[in-house]
Amino acid sequence: MKYLFLSLIFFLTNQLNAQDFNEKMHSITYVFSGKYYNDWESPRKEYTRLLVRNNKAIYQSYNIMCLDSLKIKGLETSNDRNKYFTFNNNTVKISNDTIYYSEVLGANEYRYKEILNLEWQLTPETKEMLGYNCKKATVTYGGRSWTAWYALDIPIPFGPYKFKGLPGLIVKMNDATKDYDFELYGYVSKEKKPLEKLYQVEKDKIIEIDHLKFNFLKYKYNSLTLREKAKFRNSARSGDIEFKQVDADGNEVRFRDNSKISNLNFIELIKL
Repeated sequence: MKYLFLSLIFFLTNQLNAQDFNEKMHSITYVFSGKYYNDWESPRKEYTRLLVRNNKAIYQSYNIMCLDSLKIKGLETSNDRNKYFTFNNNTVKISNDTIYYSEVLGANEYRYKEILNLEWQLTPETKEMLGYNCKKATVTYGGRSWTAWYALDIPIPFGPYKFKGLPGLIVKMNDATKDYDFELYGYVSKEKKPLEKLYQVEKDKIIEIDHLKFNFLKYKYNSLTLREKAKFRNSARSGDIEFKQVDADGNEVRFRDNSKISNLNFIELIKL
C-alpha cells in the first residue's frame, strides 16, 4: 500500500509538472545561417526565434520582429527596412499538423496553408550538443535532406522553420549541402502569453495562394533587379502581382531567360 501511494504521488507530480510545462510559453533562439545564392562563398547568419505553447508555435527572424514592433508604433521608415533587412521575410505559424506560412514579396503579403507530417527517421546515435544529450534524426523536405539533433530533456516537439514532430527540441539541424544550418542559441520559459505575430496585416489584404504557386512567384521576384524590386515594394497593395522582368530597353523578357534564376538557392528547392 505504501509503494502504491508513493507511485500515485510520483504520477500526479509528473502530470502537474507536464501541465505546468505546457502552459508556459517557451522562447527558443536559433543562430540561422543560409546560403541564398549558389555563388556566395559562405552563408549569411542571423538570429531567429521560435515561440511555443501547448501544440502551437510561431517562428520568425529577429529582424522581422524588430520591424513589427516599429510598425505597431507607427515609426517604421525606409532606413529601418534597410537596417533590419533579412532574407527571411516570413512567418511560420504551426498548429498541430497545419502550417501557415506567410511572406512579403513587393508590397503584398502572401500566405499558404500546408498540412505537414514529416517522415522522420530516428536513429540510435547520440551526441552531446551544446550541453544537451541529443539523439539523431533525418528527414527529407523541400528538396533537401536534413539531419537533426534533438534533446529529449526538453519535450518540445517543434524546431526551427517548419520542422516539427520529434520527441524533443531540435538543438542542431543542417541540410546535406551545409547551405542551411540552425543551431540553438538560447532557451527560456516565460509566463503564459498569446502566440501571435506582433504586426498583423488585415486579413482582407493578405493574398491566399497555393504553396507551389508561391514558390514560383518567390523565385520570380528574387530574380528581379534591385530597381524592379523597389518598384514593386513601393507600389500600393493590390491583387496577385505577376512580377515582370525587363531588358535595358524596357522590353519584357521571359522569366526563364534570366540567368540569375540558376543562382538562387532557397531553403525549399523546386524545379522550374
